Amino acid sequence: AVRRSGDIVLDVENLSKAYDRPLFQDLTFTLKRGQRLGIMGPNGCGKTTLLKILLGQEKPDRGKVEIGHLVQFGYYDQHLQALEGSKSVMRAVWPSSSPLPSAGEGSGVRGEPNEQAMRDLLGRFGLTGDQVFQTVNKLSGGERSRAALAKLVAEGVNVLILDEPTNHLDLWACDALEQAMLDFEGSAIVVSHDRYFLNRVVDVLLVFEGAGKVRIIYGNYDTYERMRLLQEPEKKPAPTTASKEEQRTATKPAKRKRQFPYRKVEEIEAEIAEQESLVRELEERLASPDLYREGAKVREITEAFEEAKASLAQLYAHWEEAIELNG
Repeated sequence: AVRRSGDIVLDVENLSKAYDRPLFQDLTFTLKRGQRLGIMGPNGCGKTTLLKILLGQEKPDRGKVEIGHLVQFGYYDQHLQALEGSKSVMRAVWPSSSPLPSAGEGSGVRGEPNEQAMRDLLGRFGLTGDQVFQTVNKLSGGERSRAALAKLVAEGVNVLILDEPTNHLDLWACDALEQAMLDFEGSAIVVSHDRYFLNRVVDVLLVFEGAGKVRIIYGNYDTYERMRLLQEPEKKPAPTTASKEEQRTATKPAKRKRQFPYRKVEEIEAEIAEQESLVRELEERLASPDLYREGAKVREITEAFEEAKASLAQLYAHWEEAIELNG
């Protein structure tokens, strides 16, 4: 469980940053409570710089970042600098807001962690037995990654900022991290090259495409791929050496028939944005414990949520058809 933040976690407006070249220009997006934002792009494109600006560690050239009410960030950097190498794993992971107990003793203060609770937490990340008393600098890369993630959990943060979290993780640890993120009650921002991981855990995606351009996708990596492929210009067929007679008699492929009435792509995209907003709103209502005091209301909101998701899926299909046939 984490402390509940405000409805808006981050409000980013017209953010720009450049060094010898533009990294991103006029980037605007909002991160709401419970959303998981993915960031992807080639090395050196500005992903980590964006994280540092969001954390207040660097200043943008232009634009602003507003942090929501009661937001508490937890930052996992890809170099694992948050862990002190000379400390034991248990001491390195111990939350900074709580006093350390004497060796072998529990905290003794109600609500604060004790040694057994910390052993249980580390065990959930695959760090067991004598490993918890080893110094951090003796751990393997994967073990240090798991310890760093355990530290964020121990701190009780409500917004995870993870920079390449799967780099040193084995398959078991990646699966565990995916499930942990799906169960996490707060919000998350994840930089990753792992497309499968992003596909599983994010519901909004920032894609760095170069020359300062960042595309915002309201969906996961599969959504981005569909949009990218459909918006690519159709390739012209290679020249053929067939005779004129053969060209005349060649069977032309049947043109795809419309399943939906003609609508402009822009109109469908506007309706998709409205429907996505409705789906998120209904998700938030279903996440509220107060709702479950009224059985009839639960059924009503659940049905509305399923209808909204089905309608959104149909709008996506209509949008794909319009992209293909309207031209």
